Amino acid sequence: ESDKLILHLKLMGAESHKERKQIGRKDEVLMTIAEHMVDFMNDRETNEIFSIENTLKHTYTDIGREEGEEIGEKNKQLEIAHRMLKKYKIEEISEVTGLSIDVIKKLKDEEK
Repeated sequence: ESDKLILHLKLMGAESHKERKQIGRKDEVLMTIAEHMVDFMNDRETNEIFSIENTLKHTYTDIGREEGEEIGEKNKQLEIAHRMLKKYKIEEISEVTGLSIDVIKKLKDEEK
């Protein structure tokens, strides 16, 4: 049974129809599965769904990366402002970091 399971897993992970045929050559059920996989992969609707899924995956990955970069940049600005509070005026810190005066005042209040 475990050998059959291994063959099924190999069949699912095969990268080509030729490889699937090679894996399933001695088992009628595996050959039938391999043929159905070809039909499934060549189906127009299936390919459209995979294309849409792939596009969405890349879009959300890009959005996540951009949001992460924005959060990191904001955190860096806050860190710099926090260190500057010991030596500089709030207005100067705002000018250097791009943070609003209100945000810097809140940072200063949090230090107390």
